[in-house]
Amino acid sequence: MKISIADLTAYAIAHDERLGLVLDENDPNPTYYLSEATPLFSAFLRDHGLYVDGDHVHYDPTQHGAIELQCNAFIDEYDDDGGPADSWTQFGLQGDDDVDYNGGYVLVFLELVEDFLKNQSVT
Repeated sequence: MKISIADLTAYAIAHDERLGLVLDENDPNPTYYLSEATPLFSAFLRDHGLYVDGDHVHYDPTQHGAIELQCNAFIDEYDDDGGPADSWTQFGLQGDDDVDYNGGYVLVFLELVEDFLKNQSVT
């Protein structure tokens, strides 16, 4: 499915505090949360239907679980071991910032998209 970035941005601005978003006041486009992923993880996201193309975010809700599982693996492996693990090597992660960029930020974006889709007819 395609989601307008303009619509998603307006929704993010209206619900940023409730969703725990931190948006740049000069450019509140929430696709920032995807922009810092490693190239290998960006390819994984694209292969699983989550990517930005022009003025739209593409999202395949059937792949939500697979993306969430991988993001949580990055976080869990870092928390458990204090450093790189197998999935880190596979996706080119190198440090704690990568846990945020490829784990936490993507999870925040997924939550935003799911909330937007759930409430788009209500807002």
